Amino acid sequence: MALKKLLKSILNVNCIKIINAEFDHVSSSLYIRVEITKGQRSRCPVCGRKCNGYDSTTEYRSWRALDFGACRVYILSHVNRVQCPVHGIHTEQVPWAHHHSGFTRESEQQVAYLALHLNRTEVSKLMRINWRTVGMILSRTKDRLEPDSSIRFKNLRRIGIDETSYRKGHKYIMVVIDHDTNQVIWVGKGTGKEVLSSFFALLTQEQRESIELTSADGARWIQSCIEEWLPNCERWIDGFHVVQWAIECMDERRKEVWREAKQKKRGNQKEEEDVLKKEKKPRQQQNMGRAINMHLARILRI
Repeated sequence: MALKKLLKSILNVNCIKIINAEFDHVSSSLYIRVEITKGQRSRCPVCGRKCNGYDSTTEYRSWRALDFGACRVYILSHVNRVQCPVHGIHTEQVPWAHHHSGFTRESEQQVAYLALHLNRTEVSKLMRINWRTVGMILSRTKDRLEPDSSIRFKNLRRIGIDETSYRKGHKYIMVVIDHDTNQVIWVGKGTGKEVLSSFFALLTQEQRESIELTSADGARWIQSCIEEWLPNCERWIDGFHVVQWAIECMDERRKEVWREAKQKKRGNQKEEEDVLKKEKKPRQQQNMGRAINMHLARILRI
């Protein structure tokens, strides 16, 4: 009894009854068999209402829970199908997981939280799941928390536009953010005027007229899009690109100064070499004259 209470407390799930638990030493996995309490059975997973049963099964279905240290944990349970008068035939609702998910609610929350701070590969290593599974969990979390993305377009006044590369720089995505809320409001595959125009086409006329400022880089197609879609908008160059262009200009100027100094140094060296050559000729003539005089003196002595 104490073990079942402990497992139920660790799983942090209500409305279930622990049947038993088995540990697999080969895979280092803990399998916990549970039953849904009577009051929570035969509920539609979409609306949560009580429904008539459609069919039953004796097979166990598994859900991945949060790990207990180095041990993987799975919840096993029988899940029947119900017939909802509104949403049709579905598998019944379970209190530990969302519909169409093979992970518990807490597992998906943990993955979604880690994805805010780590990339998908690191999340998959930490949670010991496939990196494609991370993407599917994030999609389900987004659809559940924000089924209608158009709510992000409300009260737009100041937006930022930029593009970034992914998959080692071979593909690009365009990102639009709301400066007032500091949130990403739209992401589109590709770059260019057509991609940006597809975002502005999602906005209503009132929303486009409410945008007063847009920060972006110096691309001309962005300016033409703003002039076409945003009648009351002013374009500002974002600070990152201003600093980047200033550094590039300073770098070019540094190279020019270096080239000029190098050419000047070469010119000075050539002048010095010419002076040395001119000084060297009279010295050679003097040395030759001395050598001839010494030779004549020796001959006269003889």
